[in-house]
Amino acid sequence: MEHKSDWLTQDGHLNDEACALWVDALNERNVVTLPDEVLQHAKTCIECKKKILNVKTILAYTIDPQLNEQKNLKARFQRTFSRKQYMLAAVILFFLTIGSSLLYFYIRQPENADSLFAENFIPYPDIITNKGISAFSFRDSLLAEGLNAYALENYSMAIKNFDPLYSVEPDNDTLGFYLANAILASGKNIEVAIPILRKICVGKSLLSEPAKWYLALSLIKINDYKSAGYTLQQIILESGSYKQNAEQVIKKIN
Repeated sequence: MEHKSDWLTQDGHLNDEACALWVDALNERNVVTLPDEVLQHAKTCIECKKKILNVKTILAYTIDPQLNEQKNLKARFQRTFSRKQYMLAAVILFFLTIGSSLLYFYIRQPENADSLFAENFIPYPDIITNKGISAFSFRDSLLAEGLNAYALENYSMAIKNFDPLYSVEPDNDTLGFYLANAILASGKNIEVAIPILRKICVGKSLLSEPAKWYLALSLIKINDYKSAGYTLQQIILESGSYKQNAEQVIKKIN
């Protein structure tokens, strides 16, 4: 008997309830509690990823404008996210999408590198602690603190803990991969993540496939579209789980 998902529509994308859970988790900085099916789908589906990020942005400016002016961001993130609010944002997103599509059709201006990066980048989930994959010894307090900070989206703290470990273990692909992801998520010193990801890409690590995807996004972020296009073409030729994502992004940078 075919399994009927509670989170996916008939066309294989996240339904409204699943998207609402994602936006709520992002706002509360609690992505690790999402159902595994919801978490894994958004990791590779660029359409659902865009929808989640766009709705999150719209909510910040439409649901409670007064909160947008407050300096206390914690209060805004702790608000209860309701399905009604999500539907309101979805309607606004629908009309904005139509408008932006028409504008692109007539103007066809290249997409800004920062926005293209933002709409496609979601930090790789912490599969080490979530799935019990023991790649390291958890007796190392720096690693334990780094993974905890990464899960809580405190990427600057994660970098602070991962960096000295990676300097000692530069051939540890798993450590390098999460260090690079933390750097990309922090939005600072992107060029530092690029050689780390390149090294993982040419190796035989199980992380070489997702490393290529994050490398391409890193190159887009620094406006190196030529190198990003080459990496995206590699992803497409290898026909892995990021092929569809790569096909959609490469159309926007060519």
